[in-house]
Amino acid sequence: MAKDDSRGASGQLLLLVGLLALLIGAGAWNYRRNVALEQAQVRPYRTLSDADLAMLLAASEAEAKAVDAVYQRSKAARTAVGSGGSDRFGAFERAHQRGREARDLGQRASELEAMAAEVRKEHDLRAGEGEELDVLLRRVFVLSF
Repeated sequence: MAKDDSRGASGQLLLLVGLLALLIGAGAWNYRRNVALEQAQVRPYRTLSDADLAMLLAASEAEAKAVDAVYQRSKAARTAVGSGGSDRFGAFERAHQRGREARDLGQRASELEAMAAEVRKEHDLRAGEGEELDVLLRRVFVLSF
């Protein structure tokens, strides 16, 4: 009877070791998969240092605000076309030029806001990564799709 108990205990131990090996293998596979997914992400500011990224974030947000302020002022400065004969065409040309400049400023402001959002996204990703142990545990245990 003692022999049966030892066989049962060794069978359970073997099952436990096999389950542990399966979990370690699944964790290693998940780690490699998550690293590949992270590297496949498009992150144009990944190579910048944290200090450079912080400076770029501050500068891009400041420039976006400045250009947006100029754009808002140019939109407010639009005037109606005059009703005089020959002056009418000149006024139309000036209004058309101001409209084109306002559109260009609006496009530039949108581009700067998009760039600032991308830099902010990279900054937030880095802030959320945490310590090396946190990154390791996330890569092993989180199923990303």
